[in-house]
Amino acid sequence: VILLLTITAVAAFGRIAGNDFVNFDDEGYITESAYIKTGINPESIQWAFRTIVLNNWVPLTMLSHMVDWRLFGGNAGGHHLMNLFFHIGAVLFLFLFLYKTTGNLWSSGFAAAFFALHPLRVESVAWASERKDVLSMFLGMACLWAYAFYVEKPHVTRYLACLLLFGVSLLAKSMLITLPFVFLLVDYWPL
Repeated sequence: VILLLTITAVAAFGRIAGNDFVNFDDEGYITESAYIKTGINPESIQWAFRTIVLNNWVPLTMLSHMVDWRLFGGNAGGHHLMNLFFHIGAVLFLFLFLYKTTGNLWSSGFAAAFFALHPLRVESVAWASERKDVLSMFLGMACLWAYAFYVEKPHVTRYLACLLLFGVSLLAKSMLITLPFVFLLVDYWPL
């Protein structure tokens, strides 16, 4: 199922590797930022944590763009593929969470495939500056999966793993502030 989910996502989104940057937010987040182009260093790390970029405080996202620029430079295809890898990771974490909590392999696979291919995910995966969305979703789904382990056998280290993943996901995009409420829903079903 994991292999099928990965192949499905790559088949649906693999063509984004040929896309270029767009002139809507990619300039502000990536191509026009001197800090992004210098890569990770003490000055750029401070900048990432102290700066609001286009009305968003997303330091982890900015650090990930710095790593991408170091790896791929101005080749937009590499930036897009990293978005795809984070999306695939989120899909797989969702599948692992659902399978662990429900025990139903094919229903879990179907739900994860639905998430992988849903039209609302296209913009996040195909647009380089939407890294904040795919990165936060990746970390949020990892947190959800870790939470299933915590509920199964509560221990302080498992709780701290959830707390760490939650905190890091907020550094990618503050939208995941709602994750504790998702835990309440998950406690009701399927946990």
